[in-house]
Amino acid sequence: MTHDQADADDRSGVDGNITVALILFGAITFTFVGHILFFATGVGGHAFEALYLSDPNVAPTYAIILNLWQASFGPSEFTGRSLSIVSAAIAALALARVCVAWSGDYISGAVMPLGLILFPQTAFTFGLSTPHALLSAVFMLGVMYGTNRGQSQTNISAVIVGVVFGLLPFLDTAGFGLVLAGAVLLSGEGLGKRFWIRSASIAVALLIIQSVYYSVSPQDLFPLDWSVAQSSIVQAGLLRPFSMLWVALCFSAFALWRSETLRLKMGPSIVRRSIRIGVAFLIALVWLVLQSASSSLDLRVSFNAVLILGLLASLPMVLWIRFVMPSIQSVWVWIVLPVVMYSCFWVIMGPIDLSGFPYDQLVSRP
Repeated sequence: MTHDQADADDRSGVDGNITVALILFGAITFTFVGHILFFATGVGGHAFEALYLSDPNVAPTYAIILNLWQASFGPSEFTGRSLSIVSAAIAALALARVCVAWSGDYISGAVMPLGLILFPQTAFTFGLSTPHALLSAVFMLGVMYGTNRGQSQTNISAVIVGVVFGLLPFLDTAGFGLVLAGAVLLSGEGLGKRFWIRSASIAVALLIIQSVYYSVSPQDLFPLDWSVAQSSIVQAGLLRPFSMLWVALCFSAFALWRSETLRLKMGPSIVRRSIRIGVAFLIALVWLVLQSASSSLDLRVSFNAVLILGLLASLPMVLWIRFVMPSIQSVWVWIVLPVVMYSCFWVIMGPIDLSGFPYDQLVSRP
């Protein structure tokens, strides 16, 4: 076989992977958006949604964006919710794009948004006129540009990351947890002092301008309760409904620890990045618990804004399944693993109760 033939075969393989990845991503995103539309068109006015719509000071920047959106497309209830639907689709696209850039594998990146389909609470939240889907989209766009080291885009990336970090806290107070998480995530990217100076300057300037314009005090921006949080993860109901996420995170950590093949496939830089993602998700989660200390409902809903960071942290599991699992020769592993996965499937799907939250929020429409 000549070098030209080998190159042609490689290109054919890559093109085939891209085609399969596009089909997978299209099917997953279509299902995800359809699930959101199911709630957006079937849920009446929700108390949590009314909080953001009745008081612009709760999330001032989101209120302005929502007003501009409705001024452009109409003032109806569904138009307001469509901003969240579009934002959710953008977040899914950015998640896939980031995972492709990090792993170098189109198919692994394409299946990452699959995690968004598994959680009805997320589809419910992203179907309401709340800032959480927009938070996820803006954060992932910042991560996507911040981890792009191309010299021609360094200045653009610095500006985008600075704008993202400056806007997130004013989209919702949960956004500051994502700012901290993003700083941890980008800290090891080798972006240089100029990048951080530019980004920080833009972010601080935006925060000051918004604080003065909205007359917001630091206490309003960072409503933390450093006492024992009344609304824990258990009380907010985040364990069983999101069990798939916790299983994926534990599996990813175990795979990174035990699988040398996976570490070699990922490379040292991606392994370190995966560890930083896990730390960043933990920081964002702790922030949510502290700032939602007085309301388990607030924690339950706000968690969906940082869910996408947890999905990003589960990338090692996807890579292990795609590249390491097919090479396992042990018969016992192939017998035991399907049984374990099947059992986990029922543990994961069991909490989905059509008579419970969020399906109990559905109302009949005329």
